[in-house]
Amino acid sequence: MATQAKIRMMPSGRQGGGAAMVTVAPQKTSATFEVGDPVKLSAGTLVAASTTASLGTSSNLTAPAAASANLILGISGIDAASGNTTSTVVHRMAPGARFIGNLVHGTASSAKATAANLGSVVYIAKQTASDVAYGFTLDTAGSFGATFINGRITQLIDAASTVNGRVEVEFTGGGTYLGTI
Repeated sequence: MATQAKIRMMPSGRQGGGAAMVTVAPQKTSATFEVGDPVKLSAGTLVAASTTASLGTSSNLTAPAAASANLILGISGIDAASGNTTSTVVHRMAPGARFIGNLVHGTASSAKATAANLGSVVYIAKQTASDVAYGFTLDTAGSFGATFINGRITQLIDAASTVNGRVEVEFTGGGTYLGTI
């Protein structure tokens, strides 16, 4: 069984909208987000989205908190620099925006997509114990639901059934530009 090394979430080459898909805003001096992390505005500056842990079937997933879902602008394009208020690039989660990330699951060996998963709803998440980067999960049990940022799988990047395989996802719910969940 093949296993894909994990990557940071990134915009797909098929974004549409061009420059309109990017926002630039100052980061908060105490910001801690990294490339590929969901970010939101707080008092006019970018900060990491607050998270909720212990989600999913195995309770091993962390996701952006449902209370933050409609505040999230998108995915950070650079790491926050402690003590700075520099402008930061954010890849917007706007209608039609597509992103690539690994498929994740509370049980690593279950993080596999197949052709049957094309069109399936996924949620932004990371495995609590081992992941530093966010990806997408098919795990919809427990606390996941319509109040979390979600999208649909549009393409398998890696071969079907690859553990932590990369998928392309088009966001459909959550985030400032996507509207109410």
